[in-house]
Amino acid sequence: MTSSNPLHSFDGLPKSYQSFTIGFQHIIAMLFSNIGIIIIIGDLIPLSSETVVFLIQMSLLTSGLVSLVQVFPIWKIGSKLPLMMGTSVIFLSAIVIIGKEYGLNGVFGSIIVASVIEIILAFNIKHLRDIFTPIVNGIVIISIGVTLFILAIKYNMSTIDNTDFSLFSILFVSFFVIGVTFFVLYKSNQTLKVYAFILSIIGGLIVSSFFGMIDISLYNSDTLILFPEPLKFGLSFPIEGILLFSVLFIVSALETIADTTAITKGAYDRYPRNDEYQGSLLADGVGSMFSSILCGFPKTTYTQNVGIVIATKVVNKWVIFFGAAMLILLSFFPPFGSAFVLIPKPVISGFFLSISLIIILNGYKIIKPQLELRTYTIISITIVLAIFLYNLTDIIGSKYTNSLFVSSIEKNGILLSGMLSLVLEQSIVLYKKVRRK
Repeated sequence: MTSSNPLHSFDGLPKSYQSFTIGFQHIIAMLFSNIGIIIIIGDLIPLSSETVVFLIQMSLLTSGLVSLVQVFPIWKIGSKLPLMMGTSVIFLSAIVIIGKEYGLNGVFGSIIVASVIEIILAFNIKHLRDIFTPIVNGIVIISIGVTLFILAIKYNMSTIDNTDFSLFSILFVSFFVIGVTFFVLYKSNQTLKVYAFILSIIGGLIVSSFFGMIDISLYNSDTLILFPEPLKFGLSFPIEGILLFSVLFIVSALETIADTTAITKGAYDRYPRNDEYQGSLLADGVGSMFSSILCGFPKTTYTQNVGIVIATKVVNKWVIFFGAAMLILLSFFPPFGSAFVLIPKPVISGFFLSISLIIILNGYKIIKPQLELRTYTIISITIVLAIFLYNLTDIIGSKYTNSLFVSSIEKNGILLSGMLSLVLEQSIVLYKKVRRK
């Protein structure tokens, strides 16, 4: 980094208020994903409200702790890159399936064993770099952005079903947030640019208040303080769960490699070193194992936070430190976390739509230098096959797809696009080698 601004240096020493406010943007970006995933899991297994609250708090605690390890590594665990860690959506369907069949003890036991897969991948990253190419990484990043975009749209549209607000007011607030974000990012000076997301949220809150969208009655927190209870639900080790989570940890590794590539390419204009890849993957694998002991679900790098770093170019470790510290603080005091439910859905949706667009653009930026006939072929076939597999049950019927693996993997767009692009890329490389002989 050539900038003299300490925010643009990993080891710089910015003012505390800068680290706090920009770190708060990271909290906003990941908090709703962390909380939302747990709420969905609680609804589908199902779990008691007390258990859901406990799992939410442990998710925040473990996310904060593992994020700290990313910027302040322990041995080889951690990348020294501005990566925030959170509960991975990739594992959601598997948690529900194993949770229904074997309970939370089966979920956490399976995660502890399966996380070893990602640790093994981390120590072999030097040999895997030829497999996880920029084309594969770019496609995975784009698929993450598209997935986040679709989730944000669905989340926004759910407002119509549950409230009396008009479609116009909902869309107006969301587009206002998007507009403020991109205006500040691309039309303001460097000082304001780093606060683009927090300014868009403040603006969204002001505008949404005129439509009466802020409902104070939603605030509810009976528990004032909550402490961790390691292994509260016990452990069991079902073979089906271990196998299923092992497959998903490979996909989680693919996502982490893509995020690590995105943040170095987008913020530093270079590709990651082997030790950075290894540190990121070890934080994923070891962090997920550690999280399970504290009753937290698997951890991965959060692409939406990568999007913030790329947009603002703020790579300072103290920003991540303040963000992680706030997560840890929130985990002990549920009332603080409960205050976030007051932010209207259209504001949250606009926030995530902005980030998803930045993620998609950065995925294209990674692929662009590789554009050639082979790249177009891989992208085209990946899209067609991913759409086919995503709709497999609708096409051939549930009779042939009603299994543990298929039900968990079929609707996972990130997994499908990542694995398909990887297989296609390596197939073409192998074909070229055979032809040369």
